[in-house]
Amino acid sequence: MSGGLIVTLLDWRWVFFINIPIGIYMAFIVWKNFDLKTDHTKKSIDFAGSTSLSIAVIAIMLLFQMMGNAVINLPLLLTLLVVSFLFFIGFYFAEKRAVDPIVPLELFKNPSFIAKNIIFFMQYGFFGFYTNYLPTWGQGVMGATALVGGMVLIPSAIMLVIGTRNVNHLIQKVGEKKTIYIGFSIMVLGAIFLFSLPEHASIVMLFVATAILGTAFGIVNITLQVAVQESVAKHLIGAATAVNALLRTMGTTLVLSGLSIALNRTFTEATAHNPKLTTTLLNQISDAKALKNIPVNLIAPLRHTLFNGMHLLALISGLLLFIALFVNWLDPWKKGLE
Repeated sequence: MSGGLIVTLLDWRWVFFINIPIGIYMAFIVWKNFDLKTDHTKKSIDFAGSTSLSIAVIAIMLLFQMMGNAVINLPLLLTLLVVSFLFFIGFYFAEKRAVDPIVPLELFKNPSFIAKNIIFFMQYGFFGFYTNYLPTWGQGVMGATALVGGMVLIPSAIMLVIGTRNVNHLIQKVGEKKTIYIGFSIMVLGAIFLFSLPEHASIVMLFVATAILGTAFGIVNITLQVAVQESVAKHLIGAATAVNALLRTMGTTLVLSGLSIALNRTFTEATAHNPKLTTTLLNQISDAKALKNIPVNLIAPLRHTLFNGMHLLALISGLLLFIALFVNWLDPWKKGLE
């Protein structure tokens, strides 16, 4: 909502500055109140592992992001692919030799840990879709302002809190694994609801969809986060949590990159069939200010094209949820101390 208000009153570039006062305030709160008492021990730093992992992850994320560009630079993509592969290999051997590895390789011998991280990857891929594209759906297809488009996600935030606060009762009744089934089933219903929306649906329907999805995320997120930590031995909890955080971030970034490729393909096909439509105009249809400069006779076909793109992304993202449900079925759900 705050982002939509800033875009409406100022410009989209100002959205990035909102993090500065928030960051300063949070740093002050931590400095003032956080007092962690620990026993300090000297350990060797895994420079080789951390460096090789960083380069490999940065290369693969850049690769997927650039694949979403309208113009593909194939030599650069191949270079990034080779760099990522080589540094992942280097990371593997660095961790095998490290005295105190940044990512203990024994984590990847744990099928329950791997399964839960795959589920998290799929979940955050879908999360990236609906948090990034539903405001665009509201603005570009339904003609809402940036402020209203930003408000589309408010029900999600509210229901996420409610879902999180009540998930313990569900876990006590049916257990963790069935709770994940329930959460993802609700998420699937939300995805189906989005996919079934007609082109001229009211923006209220997006508010309903995000409320459904927020509830599901509240149920799944905390349950799965605790389950990841419980799936490993106590001395591996820190590393397991860090790996999980990295994979969640990669899930969002990589899936969004894949979705942008699908959306660009939709745009390319539309512009090929109708030369009056351009990628620039398709990008401007979501901007209330730029909309005033678009010829009236092109607004409807532009919105129709964007609607087709949103429907395709909803379908692709929804398939991720079915993969997550299948992986949850395969997951043995063993505790780390068992």
